[in-house]
Amino acid sequence: FPVTIPGFKAGVDKINFAQGALSLTGVTTDGTGDAVATMAAVVSNATSVATLADVYTALAAYTTLTASAADGTATVAQVYSFANGAAAGTYLVVNNATAGFQAATDVVIKLVGLEGNISAADFTFAL
Repeated sequence: FPVTIPGFKAGVDKINFAQGALSLTGVTTDGTGDAVATMAAVVSNATSVATLADVYTALAAYTTLTASAADGTATVAQVYSFANGAAAGTYLVVNNATAGFQAATDVVIKLVGLEGNISAADFTFAL
């Protein structure tokens, strides 16, 4: 499974991304306090996902995930919620500089016991 964060409380807890060329594959942060510029509403999916591979296949079907800006000034994130199957749960996807989901380069975090709705304010970028 991807990284898992248990008990994340939106509006209280923070997900921090380090600055630098290696902080997000395909997205070069510029070191000036970058922010998540786009945080779309949660996408709910009734598809049964038995494995992480099934989750990634379902995510790949979403072609509307916007690309993050290559200079780090517009990092794009979205939450996907899968209701059925052994791998069901809530997944946060942080996209790289290519539109759509790419399993090899996008950041995927499973949120177990998520409280609230994640927004751009729940991210920080360390200098």
